[in-house]
Amino acid sequence: MTTQEDALLDKVAARRVIIHGEDPAVKDAIYRFGINPDGSVNATIIGSVTIDGEVILKDESGNKALITPEGELLTTIEDIVDIDGDVVIKGDSGNRAEVTGSGELKVSTSVSIPPASDEVKQFAKSDISSVTTMDYTIPNGKTLTIQRFFGGSNFPDKTAIITLQESVTTGSFVDVATIYVTGNSNQADLDLSFVGDGVEEIRIVRDPQGNSLEVFGEFIGFEVDT
Repeated sequence: MTTQEDALLDKVAARRVIIHGEDPAVKDAIYRFGINPDGSVNATIIGSVTIDGEVILKDESGNKALITPEGELLTTIEDIVDIDGDVVIKGDSGNRAEVTGSGELKVSTSVSIPPASDEVKQFAKSDISSVTTMDYTIPNGKTLTIQRFFGGSNFPDKTAIITLQESVTTGSFVDVATIYVTGNSNQADLDLSFVGDGVEEIRIVRDPQGNSLEVFGEFIGFEVDT
């Protein structure tokens, strides 16, 4: 390597490149080193590297990539890509999208209450260490339709079970839907109807599985005249 090339490398190492003149050797070195007119260096990195300083990602138009305050890269994907690693989808609020156990993205739509009906919501949330229940009695002459059932807990390494039940006789219940959570929340879309007689009950069962957890259960639906 020539003295001029050595000098150029020294300048690159110092993070500043000053180019003067039209010396062919310098031009050749610049070409081989992949130095752009703005002083940035094109590099192909194979493997992992540790960089002490600032890294700027730019496209051919000079547009810089945007980084969130948490240091995450904002990307727009317009084609199918294969990604080896974790992908986090996050909204402007900072809430992260969740993925089901089978790897499917959870999508939630709002519950729509039909006209000429009464909205019904039942919600139970507290710290519990044993099985806890909450009952809702369907009024006589009303039909209750449960559209969505929710459940969640607050400890990521402990499982809780939230179950929705229907009474078949006084004091006897059968399961309608069950949600298993481990420090997260989940939901089930049901669209199930139950005819009330003033005795028929819907029960939310929260089971912390022997742990001491904050667990919630909720159902949303509507009632109409039978």
